[in-house]
Amino acid sequence: MPYVGASYRRQSDSPSDLNGDPRTNRPGYGILNLNAGVEAADGKWQLEVFVKNATDRFYNDRVGWFGFQASGIAYNARDAWRYMGV
Repeated sequence: MPYVGASYRRQSDSPSDLNGDPRTNRPGYGILNLNAGVEAADGKWQLEVFVKNATDRFYNDRVGWFGFQASGIAYNARDAWRYMGV
C-alpha cells in the first residue's frame, strides 16, 4: 500500500543565549520534510524514501558569543543541510 507524507517546522527569531544577548539572535526559519513509501498489505515489509530539509534552508542551531575574545561560534543541527535516504 503506497503512502506519502510531509511535515513543516517553523522556528521564529530567537536568541540562543539564556541571557538574551542580541549578538546571539538567530533569524527564523522553516524546515520541510518529505517522505514516500510502500508497505505490504500484511505489514511484513516496508520501503520508504525521505528528504529532510527539502528546501535546503541552512540555519544555526545555537550561537555563542565570547565577549572576552570578541568572537563567536555557531553550532549546526543535523538537518541544517538537506539530506535524504532509504
